[in-house]
Amino acid sequence: MEVSRFLNYLRSEKRFSENTISAYAADINQFFVYSKEFFDVEKPVEISHRYIRSWVMSLMEVGITEKTVNRKLSALQSFYKFLQQRNIVSENPVAKVPKPKIVKRLPTFLDKKKSVELFAGLDFKNDFNSQRDRMIIKLLYATGLRVSEMVNLKDSDFDFAQGSLEVLGKGNKLRKIPLGKILSKEIKEYITLRNAELEICSPTFFILNDKGEKTSRQFIYKKISSILKNFPSLGKRGPHIIRHTFATHLLENGADINAIKELLGHSSLASTQVYTHTSIEHLKSIYKKSHPKA
Repeated sequence: MEVSRFLNYLRSEKRFSENTISAYAADINQFFVYSKEFFDVEKPVEISHRYIRSWVMSLMEVGITEKTVNRKLSALQSFYKFLQQRNIVSENPVAKVPKPKIVKRLPTFLDKKKSVELFAGLDFKNDFNSQRDRMIIKLLYATGLRVSEMVNLKDSDFDFAQGSLEVLGKGNKLRKIPLGKILSKEIKEYITLRNAELEICSPTFFILNDKGEKTSRQFIYKKISSILKNFPSLGKRGPHIIRHTFATHLLENGADINAIKELLGHSSLASTQVYTHTSIEHLKSIYKKSHPKA
């Protein structure tokens, strides 16, 4: 009951996106499933910080990253803050649980050689499904979109006269991303092919499955993972690698970090600055290989 009220609050008053609300719901419900199973407690007012600490330890033991654990704790803490403000609980038990220290990891990306190999190796047929998959990876690399943004993209978001794309990102924040002439032409060709093959006149969403339906984040993930399987050294092969590649290549080619921040839709410059570390590591690698005194 309280969880539902909290989620409605996030939706109606905080204006969070449905993806964010779903993430909050999953994290909070996961904890209460754990507390019920191991402590036979499921009412928020009966929760002790010891139960939360036990949950955190169980997550760490199965390899959940510190960043993900902290996100789950933040969701639970926000929930209890909501309950405190409404006098449903007297204290916030999450406040007594120390957050795991995050080990900074540099984002995985394709260097210039691998990105050339990637696009040179793409051999798509002329049917709709193949051209849609081609458009997914080309647009991700050209714009740095998040997967959720790609899924929710509409034809009306493209302004071909201005050569730009309007994206509704995290926190319902709008941003504009420039589109080159070649990419704009390819987008128009894809739309024409899609409409003809699926026999539709006015689709709502830009990326559709072969039934003319909106896709999902899992759909995009599988497509990108399949395309990146030729690069086993990457380890993880999700769509975020393409976003990281977009940002890193911009930085390596002299783009201003504040401009990259705006293109990525980051609310804080700190989120973008991780790419400066990636670029420095790249330069160190080149220096070590190329300089006679390295």
